[in-house]
Amino acid sequence: MLETERFILRPWRDADAATLFRWASDPRVGPPANWAPYVSIEHAREVLHAAYCVPDTFAICSKHPEEFDAAAIARIEGEADFGDMTRGFSGRAFLRERKKVASAPLNPIGSIRFVKPDHANCAIEDNDREMGIWLAAPFWGFGIAPEVAGAMLRYGFGERGLSAIWVCNFVENATSARAKDKLGFELVRLEEATNPVTGVVRTQQVSMLTKSSWENMQKATE
Repeated sequence: MLETERFILRPWRDADAATLFRWASDPRVGPPANWAPYVSIEHAREVLHAAYCVPDTFAICSKHPEEFDAAAIARIEGEADFGDMTRGFSGRAFLRERKKVASAPLNPIGSIRFVKPDHANCAIEDNDREMGIWLAAPFWGFGIAPEVAGAMLRYGFGERGLSAIWVCNFVENATSARAKDKLGFELVRLEEATNPVTGVVRTQQVSMLTKSSWENMQKATE
């Protein structure tokens, strides 16, 4: 289990299937990451067992759901321009969705994991890992990704002793690109990637952070 100021990253459990389906059935979540929305709780349970209940894959869970949710709603209510946060929703529609979430369990609200070279979306070395993350749409725009990814970097370069960590994001996904830049990842190359569901070819950015670069950033902040 990993921990940040606001979140706990814990292993996924069989009991999470319904919550996983709730978030992963949202068409705003999967397609940007190159996977199709889940179609049923049983489908979610199958994917949970096959891809989530494995080493180095963590459910993102809020430590204080009520406090976090209240702060999130207050921020939304005070926003004049929701921008990318709404992803096509009107301000009122997004607020209604967020308030609905307020009365529901918030654990988990997303997932973060390390992917081995044989399943990575880009070519990496044996002692490297690709890092992947997704968040439920109502929780976009609150600085969660950089916070939990920072914990994964500490885990990966510290406890796991990795040489480098990679991330892949499609060029149109500006939110992922900003989070990656905040963490110190450097662009290595652009390459084409084919969506296994739709067959659509898209351009992805492949970025890397080495252990030595990460250590130097840690020293600079001490």
